[in-house]
Amino acid sequence: MLKFFYATHKKTIHQIIKFGMIGGTGFIVDMGIVVTLKTALHLHTLLCGALGYLIATVVVYALNRSWTFAGSKTSFLYGYLIFFSVYAVGLTVRLSIMFLLMRFTSLDALKFGYIAINIVGIGAATIFNFIGSKKIVFRC
Repeated sequence: MLKFFYATHKKTIHQIIKFGMIGGTGFIVDMGIVVTLKTALHLHTLLCGALGYLIATVVVYALNRSWTFAGSKTSFLYGYLIFFSVYAVGLTVRLSIMFLLMRFTSLDALKFGYIAINIVGIGAATIFNFIGSKKIVFRC
C-alpha cells in the first residue's frame, strides 16, 4: 500500500521534501531577522514577524523556482508577483495565528515566547504556502 502511494504521488512527495528543505533556509533567514529586530531594536512581535517573513519570501522564491518547481513554465517576474501574492495571504495566516496566541495566551510575556509564537505562525503559513505554490504559482 505504501509503495502504491509513493508510486502515485512521487513527484509531490519530492516537491514537499524540497519545499521543506528550502523552508528550513527561509526559517533561518526569517527567525534571524525576527530575533535581531526583537532583541536589538525591541520592535513589536507582529512587526518583527512580518519583516522576517517578507525578506525570507524573496529567498525562498528564488530557491523554489530553481529547484523545487524547476519545470515551471511561468516567467520569473510573473511567477514572483503571483508567489508574493500567495505568500501575502500566507503572511495573513501567520499573523492571525500569532495575534490569537498573543491575545489568548501569555506567551509573548515570556522571555523567548515571541519565538514560539512565530514558529507556530510559520507552521500554519507553510501549509498554505506549499499548496498555493504548487497549484497556483508553479502549476506543477
